[in-house]
Amino acid sequence: MKKLPKNKNYQDFINLAPTSNAKNIEEYSEILDYALNQENILNIAVLGNYGSGKSSFIKTYFKDKETPIIISLGSYSKEKNKAENENKNEYHQTIEKSILQQLLYQTDQNTVPQSRFKRLTNYSKKELFLKVSLFFVLSLICVFCFVPNFFKKIIDIIKYTYKSLGFLNLKIKNINFYTDLLITFILYFIIVLFIVFCIFKICEYIRNNFYISKLKYKDTEIEINDKEESIFNKYLDEIVYFFQCTTNSIVVFEDIDRFEDAIIIIEKLKELNYLLNTSFKINRKIKFIYCIKDDFFEVALDRTKFFDKTIPIIPVSSFSNSNEIIWEKFEKIYGKKEKYYEIDKKFIDSISIFIDDMRLINNIMSDFVLYSDKFIEKNLDNKKLFALIVYKNLYPKKYSDMISGIGTIPDIIRKRTDVISDILVETNNLKNEKMNNINKIKSEKLDNISELKNDLVMSIIKYDLDLKESQYFKFNDQKVCISEFLDENFDMERIEKERVDFHYNRYQYLEKNENDVFKKYNGKPEFLKRAKILIAGCQRSVDLIQQEITNLEKYELSIKEMSVSQLIEKFGIEKFSDKVEDFENYILLRDLIDSDYYDYMTLFKEGNLTIADMQFVKDIKKRNINNYDYHLVNLEEIINRLDIYDYSSPAVYNFDLFDYIFSKSSIIDIVVENKIVDLFKNIDNNKLDFLEKYMKQGLNWSNFIEKILMKENNIWDYIYKYKGTDTEYIDKWLLEFIKKKEYLNNIDQNYIEYINNHRSFYKIYKLLNEQSKNNLIDLNVKFIDCSESIDKDFLEFIYKNDLYEINDCMLKIMLDFNCVSSDEYYEKFLTIIENEKMSIMKKYIYLNMEIYLNNCYKSKKTQKNDENIIIKLINNESISDNSKILISSKEKNRISNVEKIVDKYLDIILIFDKAQYNWNNIVYLYNYFNKIDEHLANIINNVADFEIPQFDKFNDKQKFYKDIFNCEYIKIDVLKKYALEFKIDIDNLNEFFDSADVEKLNLIIENNYAQFNIENFQYVKNVSKDLLVNFININQDNYIEEINDYDVHDILDNLLDNSKLDTIVKINLLKSTAIDIKSIDINLLYELLVKEEYKDIRNKEINEYIFDSSLSKIKKINYLTLLKEELEFEQMLIYLSKINSVFDNIGVTKRNFSVYNEGNVLEIINFLKENNIISSYKLLSTNNIMIYNKKRDLVH
Repeated sequence: MKKLPKNKNYQDFINLAPTSNAKNIEEYSEILDYALNQENILNIAVLGNYGSGKSSFIKTYFKDKETPIIISLGSYSKEKNKAENENKNEYHQTIEKSILQQLLYQTDQNTVPQSRFKRLTNYSKKELFLKVSLFFVLSLICVFCFVPNFFKKIIDIIKYTYKSLGFLNLKIKNINFYTDLLITFILYFIIVLFIVFCIFKICEYIRNNFYISKLKYKDTEIEINDKEESIFNKYLDEIVYFFQCTTNSIVVFEDIDRFEDAIIIIEKLKELNYLLNTSFKINRKIKFIYCIKDDFFEVALDRTKFFDKTIPIIPVSSFSNSNEIIWEKFEKIYGKKEKYYEIDKKFIDSISIFIDDMRLINNIMSDFVLYSDKFIEKNLDNKKLFALIVYKNLYPKKYSDMISGIGTIPDIIRKRTDVISDILVETNNLKNEKMNNINKIKSEKLDNISELKNDLVMSIIKYDLDLKESQYFKFNDQKVCISEFLDENFDMERIEKERVDFHYNRYQYLEKNENDVFKKYNGKPEFLKRAKILIAGCQRSVDLIQQEITNLEKYELSIKEMSVSQLIEKFGIEKFSDKVEDFENYILLRDLIDSDYYDYMTLFKEGNLTIADMQFVKDIKKRNINNYDYHLVNLEEIINRLDIYDYSSPAVYNFDLFDYIFSKSSIIDIVVENKIVDLFKNIDNNKLDFLEKYMKQGLNWSNFIEKILMKENNIWDYIYKYKGTDTEYIDKWLLEFIKKKEYLNNIDQNYIEYINNHRSFYKIYKLLNEQSKNNLIDLNVKFIDCSESIDKDFLEFIYKNDLYEINDCMLKIMLDFNCVSSDEYYEKFLTIIENEKMSIMKKYIYLNMEIYLNNCYKSKKTQKNDENIIIKLINNESISDNSKILISSKEKNRISNVEKIVDKYLDIILIFDKAQYNWNNIVYLYNYFNKIDEHLANIINNVADFEIPQFDKFNDKQKFYKDIFNCEYIKIDVLKKYALEFKIDIDNLNEFFDSADVEKLNLIIENNYAQFNIENFQYVKNVSKDLLVNFININQDNYIEEINDYDVHDILDNLLDNSKLDTIVKINLLKSTAIDIKSIDINLLYELLVKEEYKDIRNKEINEYIFDSSLSKIKKINYLTLLKEELEFEQMLIYLSKINSVFDNIGVTKRNFSVYNEGNVLEIINFLKENNIISSYKLLSTNNIMIYNKKRDLVH
């Protein structure tokens, strides 16, 4: 890993104090100039967030101006504030006192000599000596003044002194009494003055240091309480005196807003400012400048009302531009580059969102330069280091905890094992699910689409097998019978494109919707998916799932080797913590979260570990792989430094480390040993490469390999892949495995597969001892192909111990080995093994019949096994329904007597058409199922003509007749064929038929199976008018006898007009008193009456109806012609008048008249002439007839 160049200029970035060279403050300065020059602006606010540059602005502004008094306060401990808030009065007094002290102590004591706030004076040694000496002399004088003749002795001493001082030119005799008196006075004055000074100092000390809070005399008590008095109020005169004595007019307050209840302090300061500016003792304006944060007043109106002027400071740095500022710092330190090794612009952009303070940026950069220089030999990741420095500056308490192993990162790292375990549990569940899918596919052996359809059918119809009903699919409401669905030509795309339901009937209509139909497959899409896979090949499906499992195993291995940061990157921080704080920290620390985080916080000192040992430990934690022969010194200490999950990485592949761990004399935690062994559960080429080299160079190879082989692992699979072409090498491993019985419990399945597929194993067989042969039997190997084997002992061994796979190749080999012909193997193998020589094989096959059916049987087209074999297989409880379906679909021979089949399997025989077409089977199946479905109908339709029906054997013969006539699958020709055999007497056709069928009803009528009664008459009438005619004709005697009981008024015209209805019936209908003649169609009635056989029907009532009707004139004339011999002349003339009013003139006058010649008019006129009704007539050329009339009285 590359290192940043060592930098010696980091001291330039340590200075975090406000600068006096702030840039870009011109606008702020102009505003402050204006505010300071206005007498009425007394309280000025400089507003800005922490670190925005308020102090730097003030310091720069006043650099060349009057120096203000700067009072800087601040509380940086929230806990302290909280505690102090519990006694707010004392808390406020403390702050006020601090302000007062800073105010007074910024001025020399000589300037304010009368101030009550005295300060310590620093004296030189000489001054201190003189003062002490003077005090000592004065004190002695005071003491000795009470000694008798003290002053006389002093005067004598003075006189003696003067006498000895010859240079004064004074004579002793000139010193007189006044001189003595003056000296005495001076001495007394000095003593008195000294005593007064001492008393003054004592009183001042008492005043400043003692407080009388309570006076008590006898029973009277006086308590003085001024604790709540404001310091500003108490020392207001002191403050006024201060400004009176000094020239200062500007006071700057910084960081007051960091206190709790700071608003109260500022209010008092404003009040103080007002008092100062209204004091007559101060002859100038005192201005207060408050440096506070912008949001100090939550309501803007309060801020503007409180301050006389506000100056907002725009921050130099913020979340939005801190990235640019940091990058500029890097350029300034290390020069302009696009990337500083691991640190690039993108990384700075992501981490800068936590930084918005310029001082914080400076400190971070200073710390980073210092740390990177100190750790230059550690070969650390600069990106991680920078992230840690940011975290250290943002959360110093958490950083300190982290050094002690407390906090977010240590907690997350400690959870690594638990998180990996949880992930592996999920992955293992997924593997188990996929293994179950493989086992399910292998057990079902659905290798073709036909069997899948059979399986679907059986999943639907397998319930209530003893009560099977007629069943069918519906594709978009189109009926599809089961046999059609199972047909190999059925279009599978219909399943995907259409809705699929399943229907069946018994006592009520039942239905399975599409979800129920495909429920076994978890829905239609899964069924279609499996169908498509099966079409492409079942083995390919297994291979795909196996590949998914292999990928999951590789995924598991990669998970075990992931560092914490890699796990978080892949699965998210949520896997490690649900705390919001941890999420916030993760954004900052995501590049730092790893087990080596401690290296970025402390310096390494070589001691128990050499530098090489320490580097090896670091490489393991970073998953960096060294050479296998990398030499290690203190192995015990190295192991102590490693966590348990570190052993899940190939980075631990080291000869020295393995020798130490797998030494029998070594006391190593079994968990560590197992962790390393687990590394080899999923072998790859790199691991095998290590094994091969360790086998040659390692000291404890045997102990190590023993541990591996005792564990369940896939080592064999990779040995085979690794040395796949070296069969000799592979066979040596094979022999080693098979000789050690203790390895068999955890043997790799691929090892068994290798033996199964070994075509020359007979060569190895010769080298095996009895124990190894027994181990081979215990392994239950199944040789797939022994066609190359020439060793009879080997063949006998596998034959007698069932050590061969049931497949076509091996079964034929075993037949040949036992000297049994295999010529008919592909058509009737199950019949062949009935041979006594094949008793061992027969037992083996029948115990594993499902395997045989899936591996061999289903691939064959048609089987011709004996009927008794089929019956045995169908009745075999151990064979699945799917396999029974397979057998039924493959076998050509049918069962002559289905009574030999266990009842619950009769539906399979029926559905798959395995019953011979004979009446014995029909009777048995019908008596069992008590119905005729499409499958039984198929047997009935195809039964041979020579077969004699056995209707008398049916449990309910009449129900059978009913069912056979109602079954839609029974051909009408079959019913006709057996019509004469049926003995049916139907008293109610409505109950007999489920639905009307004209053809079958006609068969019933023609064979006179239905009684002629009102119910049956009405049923036939509703079904078909033609059939009713037939029904009446066949039963006309019964009908005519009770003709009035049958209501035919609504079909009377149809009956009379039907040519098939016998005349005698029609005549009786017309004579019936239940018939209203006038309800008959007039033209139909006319057509009947004009016939000779209906002659007896004519009567006056009918004649009147005819001539009064709307019947045409021609038909009326023709009908009258038939009546001319029967009617009297008067009646005839009446009817003629009804036909044509012109005939009213007959016999009335002699006036002649003409009529049109139509129909039988001429015959009527001729009849009238013959009977002397008219005189004569004449045919005119206009096809008219001129009638020559007679008088009425001449008409006879």
